[in-house]
Amino acid sequence: MEANALSMLPKAVLHDHLDGGLRPATILELADEQDYTGLPSSEAGGLASWFYQGESGSLETYLEAFERTTSVMQTEAAISRVAYEAGVDLAADGVVYAEVRYGPSLSMRFGLSREAVLEAMVDGFERARRDSGISIYGIATALRDWSDSVEVARAASRYVGKGIVGFDLAGPERGFPADAHVEACRISTEAGLGLTVHAGESDGPNSMWRALAICGAQRLGHGVHVVEDAKFEHGILTNLGACQRRLKTARFAPVEFCAF
Repeated sequence: MEANALSMLPKAVLHDHLDGGLRPATILELADEQDYTGLPSSEAGGLASWFYQGESGSLETYLEAFERTTSVMQTEAAISRVAYEAGVDLAADGVVYAEVRYGPSLSMRFGLSREAVLEAMVDGFERARRDSGISIYGIATALRDWSDSVEVARAASRYVGKGIVGFDLAGPERGFPADAHVEACRISTEAGLGLTVHAGESDGPNSMWRALAICGAQRLGHGVHVVEDAKFEHGILTNLGACQRRLKTARFAPVEFCAF
């Protein structure tokens, strides 16, 4: 099968960040509208090149790029536009189902409430659904290194059945264990939201274990460090660790990562 035909096979996307996929031209337009002057380039090509963070060296350095995108997502109109464009761009790539996450607290600098942010995101997704046919829903994200996860969970819980399907923990992993946010996880799951936790992205299997066993995560974001929970002899897998065994036997808790 040719590569272009392969790219248009129906796909589902379960791990996508709304603030991680803005069109460079949109960022420039929103920055102009909101008088934001912190962009590293004033032209779309240069901005796109800067946003490539494949050689950033660490998760913490990589996350610094998100400061630029969230800085232009501070109005309801901007958030709705970004959400709409995310939906139609995914549909153009052959995605038929998507769950796209965003931290509403990141867009509160000029007075928006978390609820207003979530409503704007859902509005954009609904317009994308009407125009492209994609099924697209939101996941509300709280940050591990912030202290407002309970407030995020409560805000997200108000939108169960109204476009928000999950609660997520993201951000720096080392030094910020998921179980510090166990109350937020409890609130969200009791409200009927799915629970996904970034774990095993930059830390080891213990981080994943805590997300599973203490927080009750149903999915784990990235999880690539799970390989450290196995023993190999001469290149052959000889033993699974506790975290890998739990993942293997759990009804839920798939690991969200992609292979190239």
